[in-house]
Amino acid sequence: MSSWRHILSGLGVGTVLLAWGLIAVSSLGQRDLWAPDEPKYALVAREMTESGEYLIAHVNGQPYPDKPPLMFWLIAVAGKLTGGIGQPAAVLPSVLAGLVTLIAIGRLTRRLAPDGPAWLPTLAAGLAAVSFRFTMQGTTGQLDMLLTAFTTWAFVLLIEGCGIAPEAPADSRRIALAFALMGCGTLAKGPVALLLPLGGLLLGARLARRPSPWRTVLLSGWGWLAFVLVVGAWIVPAAVHALSTGHQDWLTNILFKQTAVRYASSWHHLKPFWYFFTVPWYDFFPASLLLPAALWGLREKSEDSSPWQRRLLFGAVLFAVLFFSISPGKRDLYLMPVYPFAAVWLALDLAWRVRRRGAALTWPRFAALCLMLISTAGVLASLRYLPGLALKRGVTVDPTWLALAFSAVALTSLALLVAPRAGRYVKYVGLSWLGLYAAIFMTIYPAVDQRRSTKSFIANVQRVVVPGSPGGMVDFRAQFGFYAGRLDETDSGDAQGMNRLANRLSSEAPFWVIVQDDQKSPLLRRLTQSPCAVWRQRLGESDYVVLANRAAALDTSANAR
Repeated sequence: MSSWRHILSGLGVGTVLLAWGLIAVSSLGQRDLWAPDEPKYALVAREMTESGEYLIAHVNGQPYPDKPPLMFWLIAVAGKLTGGIGQPAAVLPSVLAGLVTLIAIGRLTRRLAPDGPAWLPTLAAGLAAVSFRFTMQGTTGQLDMLLTAFTTWAFVLLIEGCGIAPEAPADSRRIALAFALMGCGTLAKGPVALLLPLGGLLLGARLARRPSPWRTVLLSGWGWLAFVLVVGAWIVPAAVHALSTGHQDWLTNILFKQTAVRYASSWHHLKPFWYFFTVPWYDFFPASLLLPAALWGLREKSEDSSPWQRRLLFGAVLFAVLFFSISPGKRDLYLMPVYPFAAVWLALDLAWRVRRRGAALTWPRFAALCLMLISTAGVLASLRYLPGLALKRGVTVDPTWLALAFSAVALTSLALLVAPRAGRYVKYVGLSWLGLYAAIFMTIYPAVDQRRSTKSFIANVQRVVVPGSPGGMVDFRAQFGFYAGRLDETDSGDAQGMNRLANRLSSEAPFWVIVQDDQKSPLLRRLTQSPCAVWRQRLGESDYVVLANRAAALDTSANAR
């Protein structure tokens, strides 16, 4: 029976992998690179491949100290596979990381509940797969899904290596491998990859009233050696290279300012302390509809409810929420690494309720009712309001596929609500929700891309300036640099840099500058010759203008003032 249970579990998780993978792959090539992170990371990867400089990342020729290099390396490799560094190459590492994370979720579920029903790992993986943030980050060229893959697997291996999981004796080799994966996560997004699995495990064991594994983990000599070897394989040669090439500021930045200093006194994305206590309710939707029942279920103390496993996972979630809440700088996607733990926790809670039946299923049925009502509202909004709202923003959207996808979610949720044996309809709700994401990728993304992509902006600029003429930008943005190539950049508050751009724009040599329309006055005041405004366009929430001197402009009739 145990063997059959594992086979069925593997088949179920494999089905989730296939369905989610197909949806994620459908997002590739449907849009261009979107600011702020995707074009920046793609630009770093491209400059790495062009220059052969893989130790120190560069953006527009300047050292980039904000992030470690693993994601950039992976994008560079993906570019070799996809025929060049673009949106598919930038997103492919996140897609693969999402698949790896779903496998880890299935394994974690089976480790914590080896005698649970065969469908339990499939349910846990499915709850993660349909959640908003998981799919969005799995189809976005950012670091967070890659970080999540490493932290989830590290947590699984720590659970197995410490002997906390049933039928899993202590194993120091698994602990060493967990530390190696935390080292890989550190190369993806910094020391947070070390803190989340360790802190989540220790707090979870405390809340679950299990023997604390702190000695086994924190005093693991092989584990720390594995971590140091992985991280040191990059940071040591990078530090030597930085010191020998005069990039000491880059080294100080990436070691201290972008880690401890940024955490303690962040200078952007400022939010109140309680912010992350609200984020999971919409970021983890629709699985978050089950959160109230799961929180209430933590009160159970009977043996058949397996409360310690759920408290262990709740502790892992709580640690991350508290850890990120302390820092003043907060973004929704910071909580991405906790959602695999939340998915397993919710699956364990729901499996316990299925065994109890009766009143225990009241809240899951209420969640199905909420999902049905929300999806019905989505149908009406898609047909009635979406085209008009999009048109006001200069975007044309066909709502047909989106309305059909919402209809499928509403109908399957209704079946889940009223059917006597509702469990058989759960998979159909999940598949219809994944279909909704596919509709978004195939219709909404290309439409929004008309306003967010800078590819067409740069193409238009290159049509109205002398071919091959150099350009610059005030307050450089990577989305422009990725498509325009190397730009002479300066900050609007840098007087020396503004003077440099003004001198080039006033010279006889061809030159043009991209600047936000409401910030062009400081540049115009410095000019000795009147430039031409060769192109204007609104991107996102900002209006941009391209100023070109007479030598660069193909049409010299437009006055920049």
